[in-house]
Amino acid sequence: MTAAWPCHLSALGLVNALGRGKRQVSEGLFSGRTSGLVIEDGWLPEGPARVGRAPIQLEPLPSRFAMDDSRNTRLLLAALEEIRDEVDQEVTRHGRHRVGVVLGTSTSGIEASERAVAHALEHGALPRDFHYQKQEIGRLAPFLAEFLGLTGPAITVSTACTSSGKAIETARNLMRLDLCDAVITGGADSLCKMTLNGFASLESATATLCNPMSRNRCGINIGEAAALFILRREASEVALLGAGASSDA
Repeated sequence: MTAAWPCHLSALGLVNALGRGKRQVSEGLFSGRTSGLVIEDGWLPEGPARVGRAPIQLEPLPSRFAMDDSRNTRLLLAALEEIRDEVDQEVTRHGRHRVGVVLGTSTSGIEASERAVAHALEHGALPRDFHYQKQEIGRLAPFLAEFLGLTGPAITVSTACTSSGKAIETARNLMRLDLCDAVITGGADSLCKMTLNGFASLESATATLCNPMSRNRCGINIGEAAALFILRREASEVALLGAGASSDA
């Protein structure tokens, strides 16, 4: 089915266990690089876990966004940096009020809260620099909009594993309704105990390298990543031809 309002995805910025940017990630993907899938202690009570950690240095947020500073927002800005020039061009072209932000996240910055609670159990108080906003699920898109100085719609979608897919669909709907001329869309999720222990309790995780589509598979490796697109009406190499969602259990 062809969309009534043709939309195209362009200007991909991403960071994950394979590296940062399209070149690093594609080189790692097609060479079968697994160095980003590392064994780490401290995630599971029963022992170490193999996790997909982004192998890059993540810079702190500017001081005015201290209440938003978490590994999740740092991953997001690392992905943004890959496409910042293209984003700025869209803002100049359409105006700040016509560029939207729709992002998906499952757990946002909850890892910051996990560390804060551990600190409180040991020292009797939360860290002085901790603020609940670091983990607030709905905060991711408004944070990025404020960081970029945008005044268009800013929506965070949190539907577990489908979050970023739903975010792209929602971004398309904003375009269809003529509420935006361009939308920054995608998502970010960082490693946290809640997710790792959740999948471990389902007996879905493995400390060995995951081996998908194999009869010898033993489970999955949980990782972290951020990816951003610019959704536009102008043609590019990737067209968003359709999307669908249901709640049929």
